[in-house]
Amino acid sequence: MIHGHLFIPDGVSKENKAPGVINIHGYLNTKEVQTGFSVEYARRGYVVLAIDMPGHGYSDPVPGGLVGFFSGGPEAFKFMSSLKFVDKDSIALEGHSMGGWNSAYATQIYGDKINTVVLVGSSSGTFGLDLFGPESPFNFAVIMGDADEFVGLNWEVLDARKVNSSSKLKTSFGTEEDLEVGKLYGSFEEGTARKLYIASASHAGEHISKEVIGSAVGFVQDAMPGLNPLPPSNQIWPIHELAKLLNLIGLGLFIVSFGSLLLETTYFKTLIQENSMQVSTKKDKKTWLFFAVIATAIPAITYFKFKAVTFLDISFMEGEWWRPQGLTYSIASWALLNSVFFLLLFILWHSRFGKRDGGNLEVYGILPSSSNLKFNWPHFGKALLLASVVFGGVQGITGVVGHMFKIDFRFWVVGFKALQLSHFKMMLIYFIPFFIFFFISSIAAQSYLRLNNDGETFKDKCLPYVATIIINGLGIGTLVFVNLWGAWTTGEATFANYTLEAIVGIQFIVMLPFSGIITTYFNKKTGTVYVSSLINSIFITAYIIVGQAVHYFPLR
Repeated sequence: MIHGHLFIPDGVSKENKAPGVINIHGYLNTKEVQTGFSVEYARRGYVVLAIDMPGHGYSDPVPGGLVGFFSGGPEAFKFMSSLKFVDKDSIALEGHSMGGWNSAYATQIYGDKINTVVLVGSSSGTFGLDLFGPESPFNFAVIMGDADEFVGLNWEVLDARKVNSSSKLKTSFGTEEDLEVGKLYGSFEEGTARKLYIASASHAGEHISKEVIGSAVGFVQDAMPGLNPLPPSNQIWPIHELAKLLNLIGLGLFIVSFGSLLLETTYFKTLIQENSMQVSTKKDKKTWLFFAVIATAIPAITYFKFKAVTFLDISFMEGEWWRPQGLTYSIASWALLNSVFFLLLFILWHSRFGKRDGGNLEVYGILPSSSNLKFNWPHFGKALLLASVVFGGVQGITGVVGHMFKIDFRFWVVGFKALQLSHFKMMLIYFIPFFIFFFISSIAAQSYLRLNNDGETFKDKCLPYVATIIINGLGIGTLVFVNLWGAWTTGEATFANYTLEAIVGIQFIVMLPFSGIITTYFNKKTGTVYVSSLINSIFITAYIIVGQAVHYFPLR
């Protein structure tokens, strides 16, 4: 089964048919990331079908093999063609990145029935393939960001700003000369229109670019006018994006406030250690800064250590039960590597400074003050129950909102939605490595990264959170910025061999600081590391899993 959202404009019926647009996202995304396109097509009187590609979101997986992720487009076209209120002679496909490859693949089956294809940050075939040519019986447009990091993979040129010189692209257009950006080649009347757009955007930025979305809807309107024509510049999707951002922020606030509220109940109140202590760091700020800089740098330095396991990896063909999601496996490996470094830093700091200043298992929050230096299983179990109840609330809210309003909690590429049963199965595999990471990270936050700001001023209360946001986000943020800087200034990404990983890293600029806020708040409130590490490990594991592609198909 392929999951999708169907947008039906007012007034559309069997008697008043509308043209249709199939909207397909790219690899490691879901249909919601393309909502800006869907909204603007629907406003212009198009029936829009936005799908989760097979193996993504809520769609079922497909048989293993490279062709698997290229399915979805043909099935979506067949479904759209079956709708009695859709004009079967006016159906377009628009896809971003792999969604463009998916759309191109559909033309090999239904080419003579497809009116228009729009490739956004994508190509008409890759790995040497070129499925489009001057004789292709449909209109098509190519929209490429001038900082698109995947231009080399898609069009075999290194500089995105010079994609118009791509031999592969020129062949698709049927010319030997460099293409003129914005020029119409062929004609809409004969179904041979071709046009190249170059917009100011990176690969991921194409999702939220008014220039890109305007170019896409403008070309489709010229090819097959909708029931409600509007200028391409007339766009309201940013309002929708802002509203979803507020939802996402609200979800984060809910996690903190609901967890805090539970700690005030009679049952969970025993998780709070009334006499928790801390090791002083005020007398040696240089030492704190030294360890903070190292902790900030380590995740960025090690980020490219594990090349993402993707649909191109040979293991994808067969899949393995212990890594149903290739990229999640890579992220978990990265997290474990960082855990080792953070643990070594803790041992070094404790032996040199912490032990001298009275640090012990209770001070660091590893053991509750009432445990008599023994691991307290009831305390751990109660913390796990609290974290599970908090996540149950998250699951309930996102599930109800998603069902009622057909949205997820998102801004740009950072998005969360309710999990399905298959996602919970995968959580059982990935929970342990992420718990190890957040457990050790919480110990670090409780020891060598902790600031002793117990004052009542606004500054005293805010400073620990500012520090944790910087420590958790600055390293990865710098890495992503450096990669994009190359794309912005030269047309080629700085880390050209790690473009996918760098784009995925955008999410960690948000999620790692958020996990730091969780750690700082609940460590301070409870005096131990268990509530914070368990809330983080459950939520972040779920967040990563629900947004990735499934590589091991029998799980579903």
